[in-house]
Order: sequence, then structure tokens, then C-alpha cells
Amino acid sequence: TTLADSSIAHAALAAMDPEAQRTTTLELKINFMRPATEGPFTSRARLIHLGRRTVVGEAEIRDARGRLVAKCMSTVLVMSREAGEAPAS
Repeated sequence: TTLADSSIAHAALAAMDPEAQRTTTLELKINFMRPATEGPFTSRARLIHLGRRTVVGEAEIRDARGRLVAKCMSTVLVMSREAGEAPAS
């Protein structure tokens, strides 16, 4: 779940100005297809909606053999960065 959530958040940050904006997850739904037993795992995220205040994205998590382990959909809130606040690395 963390891998999927982070992937969607990073996809959102790549589409905006990370120096001026930041994100936080508003909602997340994940479906698990099989046990996650064979790593390493990969995540591929894509944005479905990129708005001024919210972003909707989805991610697929796959195991070392390329099998679908989980599918996630998330809504992310876009916020202005406070003055002097450093972007996450």
C-alpha cells in the first residue's frame, strides 16, 4: 500500500511545481490480487485527473515475475508550500 501511495504522490509531484506545492493523500482504495511473496516489486502510476486542488491517480504493483499483486486508486490534495518549507527529497 505504501509503494502504491508513494508512486501516485510522486506522479502528481512530477506534474506540478514541487518547489511551490506539496501533496497529501485524501482517499485510497487498494485491491490485492495475490500475496506479495516474490520481490522486488515495481509500481507504475498514472494520473487520471490533474486539477488545481485535487489529483486522481492509479497504480499497479507487480512482483518479480511481472504478476499483478495489487491495484490502487487514490485522490491526492494539492497544497501550497509554506514559505521556507523545503520540498521532500
